[in-house]
Amino acid sequence: MTARERMPADRRGETVHLVLAYIDEDAPAELDLYITVNAYPDGRVGEIFCRAGHIGGRAQGWLDLCCTMLSIALQCGGDFEALVS
Repeated sequence: MTARERMPADRRGETVHLVLAYIDEDAPAELDLYITVNAYPDGRVGEIFCRAGHIGGRAQGWLDLCCTMLSIALQCGGDFEALVS
């Protein structure tokens, strides 16, 4: 990996809203998931954020941690396809 290339102050990004269906205590339930992907001016992915509704503080903390690690790996030159596979 190379030195970290921080994201510029002005960046292009996109947020997607997903609704995930699952079974919670034998009853159907849904989870709102918001994923934001920010890119460098040349189009490379540089940051990923994720927010989930009604999952609790500990689970959201783990989700934040995973997204932060992935974002730093991308900013240090990690290959997006290799990191997410």
